[in-house]
Amino acid sequence: MTDSIFILSIPILFTAFTSWSFTYFLIKFLSKLGILDHPNERSNHKVPVPVGGGISIIFTFGFIMLTTYELSGDHERLTLFPREQIAIFICALILAIVSFIDDVKSVSRILRLVLQSFAVGLCLFLIKTSNPEFLVFQGLLPDTIDTILTFLLWIWFINLFNFMDGIDGISGVQTISISAGIFLIIGIAPTITSALGEVMFFNMILFASSLGFLLWNWQPARIFLGDVGSVPLGFILGWSLLKLAANGFWIPAIILPLYYLGDSTATLIKRLLDGKKIWQAHSEHCYQLGVRSGMSHARVSSYILLTNIILIAMAVISTFQESVVANIIIILISFSIVAFLLMFFRGRNVN
Repeated sequence: MTDSIFILSIPILFTAFTSWSFTYFLIKFLSKLGILDHPNERSNHKVPVPVGGGISIIFTFGFIMLTTYELSGDHERLTLFPREQIAIFICALILAIVSFIDDVKSVSRILRLVLQSFAVGLCLFLIKTSNPEFLVFQGLLPDTIDTILTFLLWIWFINLFNFMDGIDGISGVQTISISAGIFLIIGIAPTITSALGEVMFFNMILFASSLGFLLWNWQPARIFLGDVGSVPLGFILGWSLLKLAANGFWIPAIILPLYYLGDSTATLIKRLLDGKKIWQAHSEHCYQLGVRSGMSHARVSSYILLTNIILIAMAVISTFQESVVANIIIILISFSIVAFLLMFFRGRNVN
């Protein structure tokens, strides 16, 4: 066990250091080019900050994949990276490029949605081609309905993850929490299919590269993630969670991203009840209200990290439970924990 932890720690630390180092140079490069996020009435920062930090995560991701491929010595066959995995990275790269353009100069919502739909549609097609039994809802729905809902859920999660990125450290915290949870869940699984092995590898890289970036994005942030980071991260994490659910781990797939799901849903309902336009940009998420109340970005992100650690524990426990009642209790506890934090953030704003 100790040897396994040591062996895993080496690539994780190397990946985190690569991401940290690249982000350091990226800050200087973006600042020199004047690619900055200037404060406005909805901002939670007061000075211009370089935006585009997601470039370091995507760069590190590609670099580690290429390094792993070279070290494998298997240069005649792409057995190490099946076409689905390659498609996931290429589509994430395309989304990152378009999103970076959007960070610098606005891109139409329709074009962004079309590209997201293409990426999700292509990857779903490849997944279904290699595994026709890929069913996120575990056969509870007809196959066609299952595929359509999976497509919509994936698109929804990409945009949810993008919209929720609003204060220093929050999306870095969410990424390392979800990816670490997925890595642990697959790691303790009695048997690992090749499909889950791919997901496990991706999330190990995602965890480490996001950790390296987070050290620069923690309050006071020296660089922002930008759409170039949040969109592809939502894409890869959405794929990971859907794969987890389709392989029987649907409870962890719900629990691990629960803070973002809870905050976005609660805010959406509140805006609907207040008669506001839900598609307009705003700063009314619960974590943003926590910052408005006087809490620092670091404190709010730390509360979310602590909550996520508890959610990871709940997700891990659920994998050992066969009792329906036990799993329902775990889900209720998880929802209650997130609801408590959301009410805490909103309550402080009221006071």
